[in-house]
Amino acid sequence: MYSFLFSKINDVSDSNLKICRQYLKNDKIAVFPWIFASESNLDDVRNDFFCAGGKHFEKYFSLLGLLGFDRENIKIVNPYLVTKDEVKDILDKNNYVFIPGGNPEMFMTLAIRLGVLEFFTNYNGNMIGESAGSDLQFELYQIPKVNNFYDGSSYYNGFGLIKGNYIVDVHSQKNESYLKELTRLAQMKNLKILTVDNNSCVIVNRQNNDIIKIGNVDEIN
Repeated sequence: MYSFLFSKINDVSDSNLKICRQYLKNDKIAVFPWIFASESNLDDVRNDFFCAGGKHFEKYFSLLGLLGFDRENIKIVNPYLVTKDEVKDILDKNNYVFIPGGNPEMFMTLAIRLGVLEFFTNYNGNMIGESAGSDLQFELYQIPKVNNFYDGSSYYNGFGLIKGNYIVDVHSQKNESYLKELTRLAQMKNLKILTVDNNSCVIVNRQNNDIIKIGNVDEIN
């Protein structure tokens, strides 16, 4: 069981995607795009994220196509049309899950509301994350001010699928002030931070904690 940690799948080079696809199989995959900005206009959310032709809806098929998944194997899960038991059944029957980028706190809000957070924490399949979907796989995740929905750098609780003292910094930058802020955040919690830019990927084997770095991935501690 692997965790795949991307920043922006569209920006990953063909050579790096080719390496990632060696660890993937064209199998059934459930998409949980519970990462929209807010619930202020649910009609727009439904049309965009959960209806054929919607911008985000179609984007997810495109992204997973880059990773080798056929459209007929992709199921997008609407949090407003499923029950707790149905979410468990979906996770049990799919060897792959994809959590895309967006607002991670919205994902946590919906998962807690539905009572399904423990199902993600205990998921035994392969999980693909992009941006926020990568962050959420850890027990803790941090977002530097430059990438944050909110005004400041801070830590948040994930669902803890990946254990240990690593976390990931998505959309990572190499300038001095940014790296200084990452170092400060790492020292706050005594964590090692994997920096993943938009062209790179990290694959974590959750059975033995092996970390496979693809592209420009560094560690900060």
